[in-house]
Order: sequence, then structure tokens, then C-alpha cells
Amino acid sequence: MDLYYTQALRGPIVAPMSHPASAKRLCAAAILFAILVIMAPAHTAAQERQPTLMLAVGEWAPYVSENSEGYGFAAEIVIKAFRAAGQDVELVFMPWARSLELVKRGELPATFPWYMNTDRELFAWFSEPIFRECSVFFYKKDRFPDFRFQSLETMRQYRVGGVDDYGYLPLLKEKGVLDSVSHVDPQGMRMLEDDRIDFLAQNIVRGWYTIEELFPDKKTEFATSDPFMKDDAMGLLASRRHPQGKLALALFNKGLIIIKKNGTYRAILEKHHMCRLLGN
Repeated sequence: MDLYYTQALRGPIVAPMSHPASAKRLCAAAILFAILVIMAPAHTAAQERQPTLMLAVGEWAPYVSENSEGYGFAAEIVIKAFRAAGQDVELVFMPWARSLELVKRGELPATFPWYMNTDRELFAWFSEPIFRECSVFFYKKDRFPDFRFQSLETMRQYRVGGVDDYGYLPLLKEKGVLDSVSHVDPQGMRMLEDDRIDFLAQNIVRGWYTIEELFPDKKTEFATSDPFMKDDAMGLLASRRHPQGKLALALFNKGLIIIKKNGTYRAILEKHHMCRLLGN
């Protein structure tokens, strides 16, 4: 006798069923468990995710600029360092003086890139350097074809210009070298081009960038001295008064180590053609 016929004779097989109330409780428990399993990862990620940090910056190409790829090489280093540490950041562009003031008052957690000095130490912590840069004297080859930098003292015989707010100014003033100080970079480079000064003290990256912007067809007419100031560190200033200032400092320093070890840091410098100028 085949199975179908045998089953027909015996009647339908009914699986044993528990009490209806127990079944409902089991069903509800299963549904609750499934909901918790689905929600748990999202809940954990939400707990671990820190609020976006707002960083104050200004326009200073090629370091930081709204119009540059990656917002400039210094900005890209900072953004990727924070990202490596699991932190999102947003750049808020404003005048440089205002960015420093907001960090000083504790209204924003950090700003970059800046030199550290004794005045800034009163209201900010200084991070590990975003980069180190040397300062040199720019000059025109046709006027000083055989120039060789020997010492700052020997520069007193020339008309030497500088630009306000740069880290080299205190040293040049101390040595009695400066003849004039410009308020903005282009002004100083134009004075050099017009022979109103003999030499312009400037960061090597910013100096060549300014020449490229102002006199793209005359780049070969300019030259630089050996550095008179080496390893001038520029970093992130983290506010001592802002509740996230110390966190910003720690996360950036942590992320900077990561991107230096995994090659991201050097890749950024190579992409922006900064390795030779910064000596990396």
C-alpha cells in the first residue's frame, strides 16, 4: 500500500501544539530579539560617532584654500589625520585674525596651521607639526648672480624685506636685518620684483607659490638662499577653553601618526608637489 493511501486511512498527522498563550509569548519574544539584533549595530555606531569638529581656517594657498584640491596640502593632511582617528571635521573659512580670536575665546576647538609662540601658549595647545618648513631669502639672479648666504649679520648691508605675522620676523628683528615689513605676501614679492628691496625673507613654499601667481613667466629670474631658519614647525592650535579642544589635539596627534605610518602623509605631499620644497 503506498504512503498516500496509508495516510488517507489513518487521517491527517497533526503536530502537537502548545497552549495558545505560550505560543504568543514565544512569538513576541522572537520578534523583540530580532529587533534588538537589527538595531544593535546602528545604536553602537551612533554611540561611538563623535560630533563633527569645526576647525577655523583662512585663505593661505597652497597650504589651505577653498579653491585648491583637498583644500590645500596642509588641510588635506589635517582632514585625513582626523579621519584616520575616526573623527569627522569641517573647515570654516574666515579671516585669520578672527580664527585665532575664536579659538582664544573658546568658541571653536581648533585652527591651523600656525606657529607656536609664548602668547599663543596662554590660550592654546600646540599639536605635533603638520609640516616643517624652512625660511629663505628670495632675490633676483641678475642683481646678485654670485650671492651666497653666510650669516644674518652679513645681511645688514642689504635692503631686506619681510612679511607680517611670519615666524621668522622676531629673529630678523633681533638681528637688525629688516628694512621693511609688508602686510601681505604679494606686496613683498612685488617690491622685490620692482627692485625696491634687495632680498625678501619668506617661507620657501609660500614664496615660490607667490612668484607663480604673480610672475609665471619670470620664475627663472628668481633664486633663493640657503635657509636662514630651518625646521620651522607649523601645527594645529587647540583651544584650552573649548570643551572639545583637548579632544581635537589628541585625535589629530593620533591620526597624524597613523597616516605617517601607512604612507598617506607622503602621498599627500607628493600629490601637491611638496616633497622637494619641504625636504621630505
